[in-house]
Amino acid sequence: MRRKSSKAVKIRFAWPLSRRSPTLAVSRTGCMAKEYHGECHNNMIRKMASSFSWDWGPAFPTQGIWKPIGIEAYDKAIIRDITVETTRDKGNASQWALNMAVHIESDSLQKFDTNLSVYLDDHELIAGRAYTLTPATDGSARIKLIIPVTGVDITAWYPNGVSQNTQKLYALRAKLEFPDSKEVSEQTRRIGFRTIEVIQTPVQPKGLTFYFQVNGQPFFAKGTNWIPADNLQERVSKEYLRELMEAARDANMNMMRVWGGGVYESDYLYELADEYGVMIWQDFMFACSLY
Repeated sequence: MRRKSSKAVKIRFAWPLSRRSPTLAVSRTGCMAKEYHGECHNNMIRKMASSFSWDWGPAFPTQGIWKPIGIEAYDKAIIRDITVETTRDKGNASQWALNMAVHIESDSLQKFDTNLSVYLDDHELIAGRAYTLTPATDGSARIKLIIPVTGVDITAWYPNGVSQNTQKLYALRAKLEFPDSKEVSEQTRRIGFRTIEVIQTPVQPKGLTFYFQVNGQPFFAKGTNWIPADNLQERVSKEYLRELMEAARDANMNMMRVWGGGVYESDYLYELADEYGVMIWQDFMFACSLY
């Protein structure tokens, strides 16, 4: 018998504050107000800025694995993500289309053949369309396509309390198959059908309007500022996120700003926002510090 070789994966963690720039460590430049009792120069580390203290929370700089981790194995290619924009026919408001991209990762840089199928709920929109893809130098490839939605009665999505107050979501599924392999890769995203616009038109004596409309319906945006649900992110559960988002819905909120001093939240939070009719104003994670 062939002897099995053993492999070890070693992960080493450094104390976050040790990664600060030594040239800045002797200076108060880049430090927050002394009343915060925080740590200086967190802007030199790409970690949750508020974990080094902010006006609403203590300084708890963390380290370690706080999201799921694993090892993947595949021979051909896998779907990493699906991005989609829903668009409406200007001449026929009931006719929708998907402006969609399927983001793929290949195990090699050689071109390969694949067949793509796309489903909306159980309705097949594309059946095994053939593509030959040439990956980029990082192994990534992308399929972009515009798909008219036919044969499905679409209910438009609206924010909480706006117009019909419908938050109907549909399962959009992309599937990759390969003519020379039994391997299959799939990804599913729940989506709502909507158009979102920021309306800026001139007003007298000077200036511009600034308001949102969804599916052509103007609405009053009302909501709150989302900060990290816990300073220790590993304690945040799906149940707790649902409780918070449900409370926002029950308080008649329809928009929420994800503050740029925390983290890029989990996909699950944004799925809940879709479910409860809460639009997201997303900050980049560069707020409230000098980057």
